[in-house]
Amino acid sequence: MEKAKEVKTIRCCKMLQCNCCDVAGKYFRKVYNSLICLYLSHNPGLCRLWDHWHTSCNTKWWQERRGAMVYYAIIADDLSGSSDTAVTFSNYGYRSAVLNYPEGANYKIHNCDVVAISTNSREVSSQEAQKVVRDVCRSLKEMGVREIYKKIDSTWRGNIGAELEAMMAELGLSLAVICSAFPKTGRLVKEGYLLINGVPLHETPIAKDPSFPVKDSYLPRVLQGQTSLPVKLIEAPLVAQGPRYLTECLKKIAAEGKCLVLIDALDEKDLNIIASLEQNQLPPLVFCGSAGLSGALIRNNLERIFPKIPPVLVIVGSVHPQNQAMVNYLIGNNLAKELFLDPVHLLAEEKDYAAKELLEEGKRILKDGYNLIVRTSRGQEDQERAKAAGRQRGLSDVESAYCIAEGIQKYVQIFMKEHQFSGMIVTGGTTALHVIRGFDGVGIEVEEELEPGIPYGRIIGGSLEGMGLVTKAGGFGSEQVFARAIQHLQRKYMQGRR
Repeated sequence: MEKAKEVKTIRCCKMLQCNCCDVAGKYFRKVYNSLICLYLSHNPGLCRLWDHWHTSCNTKWWQERRGAMVYYAIIADDLSGSSDTAVTFSNYGYRSAVLNYPEGANYKIHNCDVVAISTNSREVSSQEAQKVVRDVCRSLKEMGVREIYKKIDSTWRGNIGAELEAMMAELGLSLAVICSAFPKTGRLVKEGYLLINGVPLHETPIAKDPSFPVKDSYLPRVLQGQTSLPVKLIEAPLVAQGPRYLTECLKKIAAEGKCLVLIDALDEKDLNIIASLEQNQLPPLVFCGSAGLSGALIRNNLERIFPKIPPVLVIVGSVHPQNQAMVNYLIGNNLAKELFLDPVHLLAEEKDYAAKELLEEGKRILKDGYNLIVRTSRGQEDQERAKAAGRQRGLSDVESAYCIAEGIQKYVQIFMKEHQFSGMIVTGGTTALHVIRGFDGVGIEVEEELEPGIPYGRIIGGSLEGMGLVTKAGGFGSEQVFARAIQHLQRKYMQGRR
């Protein structure tokens, strides 16, 4: 039994988190505290069989013990609206489901991050729409959902005001922040008027919709005709002042009581400002809009809404100058920070792979929530210094490259041991070889191509088996390829954790 006490966490997928680990490492350890736990921990195959059984055959039983998994909900008045908003979350790797009202309103969705409920209330009376929305809100509260987004049609068909009023009453909200702009599809809101590709809404074919014609382009007037609550408008020049200024505007409005607030948006920048409101300075509110605003909310609030996704480790072993542009793009867009390993240090006969200052710097970067870039060359000068240091030791350029790759791998081992990552990006064949071998891997299961010549796959064998890996030869790839690869690796990680 003394040996059993030493076993703290044995992951069947080593560095990757998965459901079977949850079973062996959490549930049995916590509930039974028995040798079953230890047995399953040492038998990954049995863990996977158990994991398959509990998710496919006994989901309700498992859900009751794990608690609700839904973090975010969408209420939309039709099925296509629910789907086009839910898919924006799926694009970030969060599992999303769309349920129909009434048959799906009380369905206990399991193992899901986002649920969108289609109330199918666009063409019913305002009273019926309110009843449906109240019912759905009650169901979502029972599910323990943290946040709810009210999805509306970007051309303003439906009982928007009535549904928002019901939603605010049921959830105890003081503000509705509304912006239906969707710049990518030509929908803009300027001075309260909805423009579609520059044309006022009432002059487009939508005004003749047989089921729900919208004959007024001035949204405050449309909305006020659907609700008893006051309606306010914040125009684009005020939005352009930034999130803090916009937050102050909303605080003043909220001080007067419950209100529906329409906000202009002329481009994606405006949507990002709206999505970046300082919500802790405001009373409880609901965001309301099209898929345009929901996309901005995801981009600007992922860490607040969802559990943090582990970072990606970017290992730049290739000295090709094109890599500099890719690294600059990541750093310039605040997606990653760099840890520079001096190649001269890695080529020294006596070297300390656990150099304290370097490891501490890497830890700070990861603690601050950034993806970590590890590289040994920032340009021609570093390359010449490395060549000179290698020749001084009597090494050929090829031998120097192997020595540097081995040094990179030693640091990668330390970071992998102490931190969890969604995956890796490795440039340079020699570096990739050392990284994989350093973890006893035997190869890569290639799954797809992100860009020409840039494959995504999973490591075969070793302690990192199954980890996502993007490899890149020096001269391949667009400036944005590292950013795309990071998003892809994190999405795959989120999908794989189930």
